[in-house]
Amino acid sequence: MADITPDFNICLKAKGAQVVLRKEFDVQRINSFLQEAYSINARIADLTRELRSIRPSYLSTAPPPRRRQLASNDGLHDRGRPLTDNERDAIDAHSKQLLRQLNGAIQNLKQAEDVRNQTADSVALSKRARGGLGALGRWAAGGAVTAKSIDEEQEEAERKTVGTHRESVIVYLQRRLEEAGRVQSEMMEVRLGREVEKSKS
Repeated sequence: MADITPDFNICLKAKGAQVVLRKEFDVQRINSFLQEAYSINARIADLTRELRSIRPSYLSTAPPPRRRQLASNDGLHDRGRPLTDNERDAIDAHSKQLLRQLNGAIQNLKQAEDVRNQTADSVALSKRARGGLGALGRWAAGGAVTAKSIDEEQEEAERKTVGTHRESVIVYLQRRLEEAGRVQSEMMEVRLGREVEKSKS
């Protein structure tokens, strides 16, 4: 998609409005919720990328070489060579552990957001109770809930917007984690199916 910001800025200048300034994205300057979400997303992407890159050697039915090859300088194994059963089991265990850790991190993020929402709601309620005559004012109004001020409605709308955004971030992370889990489980299923076929022949 083409960047139309310069054209848009020309229109804004013509109308006497303030132009749109480009802001550089910096993960360190965003709030802790989004920092943690970016970290989780990066770890999920790394796991998915790693699983997809080792898939051919993981699923290979060719026997592994009898002699161990020396590890390359970067410490990674040769992705083209077939893996031993022990290496496959280690990959399975490691990926399952990472999936559990990432799921726990997402759940912690969700719990922290729930606590933040509850705290914000209780703070708003206590502010509202202190405003005006509080309980006496509500009693005088017949016990009915008094109307919210414009500021209270604006604060509530801001809280709902932030809450909705964060909820969608959590749902996105959960879907990405499910996708990584499907990649891992599919690899295991194919491996087991091939081993069963190999044992039958």
